[in-house]
Amino acid sequence: MTSAQRQLQLALDQQETAQAQVNSAQVQVNMAVEDLQTAKETGDEEKVERAKKEVEKAEEKVEKAEAKVEKAEEKVEKAKKEVNEAEEKVKAQQEKAIRCTASVLSQFSRKMQK
Repeated sequence: MTSAQRQLQLALDQQETAQAQVNSAQVQVNMAVEDLQTAKETGDEEKVERAKKEVEKAEEKVEKAEAKVEKAEEKVEKAKKEVNEAEEKVKAQQEKAIRCTASVLSQFSRKMQK
């Protein structure tokens, strides 16, 4: 595995981890919203205020996690580009080697015919 491929795999892993964080944070938001609804139903203003703060905190976590996902996606795209560039360089080197080998074989064949 080339360096570019390792970087791509790392970026993909980071993206997956960041997406898991988003999912976890979203679950926390859902739980906080449920707590808020329960607090509103009971009419306990103190619990309502606490629940509102929990919802806000959970939503902030979602936003931060989504930002991490976005950064990870950018890293993935950059790594994919680097892998493609590396593959193109390898392909170009292989084609050059094939042309050189063909040239040498052609020269050798001409000398053998003489």
